[in-house]
Amino acid sequence: LVSRPIGAMPQIVADAGGRAHAWWLGTPDKETGARPLMHSGVTIGDTAWSAPHAVTESALIWHMASDPKGGLYLVYVRVQHTDAFPAGVYYTRSTNRGATWSTPQALYDTIYFRLLSVEEAHVQVAADGQGHVHVVWDDPRLEKSFYARSADGVIWEEPWEVGDPEEGARRIQVAVGKEGEVLLLWEATRVAAPCALYQQRSTDFGQTWSSPERVLEDLGRCPEGRAFLRTALFRIPSLFSW
Repeated sequence: LVSRPIGAMPQIVADAGGRAHAWWLGTPDKETGARPLMHSGVTIGDTAWSAPHAVTESALIWHMASDPKGGLYLVYVRVQHTDAFPAGVYYTRSTNRGATWSTPQALYDTIYFRLLSVEEAHVQVAADGQGHVHVVWDDPRLEKSFYARSADGVIWEEPWEVGDPEEGARRIQVAVGKEGEVLLLWEATRVAAPCALYQQRSTDFGQTWSSPERVLEDLGRCPEGRAFLRTALFRIPSLFSW
């Protein structure tokens, strides 16, 4: 995949167009310590990967999604803080299967993200193939989760905080279904329960939303990692008309 050793196994993500994408953090910059987010791609079934290149010169965590038409969407958390690129949550997309990427856009910036660890940081992106892109992330310092929406993958609406500010929120997830359906799911952090999960639904591509409602109240503890959203979708199949 690359011509020199790398520190960890790359994350491999398949897109809807039959191509696999490898992501990993490159060698830290000698002066700043920033680690670039590297990318390489290959058509599934081939053996020749594209030449690795840095999509951004600084990233802590990242998440990539594709839509049914082959568009690629990347979000990442940046902890390096400069005047040009403050620490925060960034978005970029590719319309040519990962060969080039758009100029990163800051969806949320805060100097306090300089102190984030990998374990604290969380960001996710989803796209529906009709131009709509949805991004969610946590701000652990504030115990809040946020949602942002773009109707065309280019221009972004102002992000908004999900849930009740008094209850806190973390590990927010987003999923898209058919007929304009979008689901937000998060864990309230200040509710006296082993697991307090809440959801909000939209049936018009994220333009309007239902009120938050408690779900899966019988869970003894909240699922971890990627199982978080899968568990909810399995337990509440009526959420989406998949």
